[in-house]
Amino acid sequence: VLEVFRCDGVAGFREIVARLVIEAERSLHHPLLHIECHGSETAGLEFADGSIVSWQELMSVLRPLNVATELGLIVVVAACWGGSAIDGVNLTQPAPCFALIGPSHGLWSNELFDALRVFYLDVTLVRTPTNNAIETLINAPLEVGGFLVVSMREWFMRVVVGYLNN
Repeated sequence: VLEVFRCDGVAGFREIVARLVIEAERSLHHPLLHIECHGSETAGLEFADGSIVSWQELMSVLRPLNVATELGLIVVVAACWGGSAIDGVNLTQPAPCFALIGPSHGLWSNELFDALRVFYLDVTLVRTPTNNAIETLINAPLEVGGFLVVSMREWFMRVVVGYLNN
């Protein structure tokens, strides 16, 4: 099932996610949430009305949806610096998603479109993000940086290894 929601600001985004939580609690669907707007490495996401949701706040908004999907939420942040959303994950809180996908840097809209088009074609044909689709996205040619695809398990292991090495 493909649903498209439009929101102009943080308040609308929160409402949409709250509705998705209710839907997820009623079904066995594991959604792939695609968020598309402007992004900043440090500030977070900027919506059409100029309101901003920080990376930390974004993770807090997503957390109940991930719980409702039994920790199966995949999030694609289709925005400049979308991969920076990983910086909002808090080790002391439940995981906000199963996996996070987003660009590591700023990018041109055509780069974003071209890379995600191939990814979503594969996802819609086989109904799940396959290793092939993810690898294609990771290897997408971007002028600067690339796409980050990080599972919360992988993120947690990086944190633990970093802690043990320091």
